[in-house]
Amino acid sequence: MLSCIKPRVSGLICDFEIDNGAWHDGCFRMDPPAVPVILVYRYLPGDEGFSSAGSEAGLKKWVPAGPERRRLLAHLRRSQQMISLTPIPFYRITHSRSQRGAQVVYRGKGLRIGRALGPARLARICEQLCGCLARTCDGLIGASQAGLFSPEGQPLLPGFPPHKLKTS
Repeated sequence: MLSCIKPRVSGLICDFEIDNGAWHDGCFRMDPPAVPVILVYRYLPGDEGFSSAGSEAGLKKWVPAGPERRRLLAHLRRSQQMISLTPIPFYRITHSRSQRGAQVVYRGKGLRIGRALGPARLARICEQLCGCLARTCDGLIGASQAGLFSPEGQPLLPGFPPHKLKTS
């Protein structure tokens, strides 16, 4: 996935735990020190957090009835995974591992890796990763408070301020 990020970020590495040939969570981190800057979670049907019903309700709220809404609803119903990216723009972070993967505890002193990337750069990296994942997995991109987007970054929902993601 690092090949999706342009320009390349020196010191950014992937850290995903593979279990039975699949991954459920991980992070992108700066090295050194080993501080996570983006958490990644993959939800499969049956996992807590996988909810096409919640996504459908939101879609029905924002997209008028018609062929576009039917197409988007059909796409959501076919979904076999949901992937969540969470940038961590905090400046003071202590990283610990939970039983299932990356867990971040927001305390500690003196680490300033988040500042080195900055919130705008973290957002741009997340947009590029979302685009790469959506193109690879025939997916859509849901961005909190920004709407639903095609893999190319085009907005799919009316009613949100016009915004195009920079997915490549």
